[in-house]
Amino acid sequence: GKGVDVGESLRSHAEAQIAEHVSKYIDRVTSVQAVVSREAHFFRIDITGNLGTHAGIVIRGRGKNADVYAAFD
Repeated sequence: GKGVDVGESLRSHAEAQIAEHVSKYIDRVTSVQAVVSREAHFFRIDITGNLGTHAGIVIRGRGKNADVYAAFD
């Protein structure tokens, strides 16, 4: 995270959520990056996934909430 201590619990939660939701909609992803940061009293999560196609398609998502787990969901 950017200025945020990402503990093992949040890391496990993030990996499980990504695995569940990405495989539900997309059959081939070569890499996913999630960045946790703070904006005042909110947590912001930015997720970027590379579909691994020759067209260079990238998917992005963002969440923001006072609760870091809710921001990720």
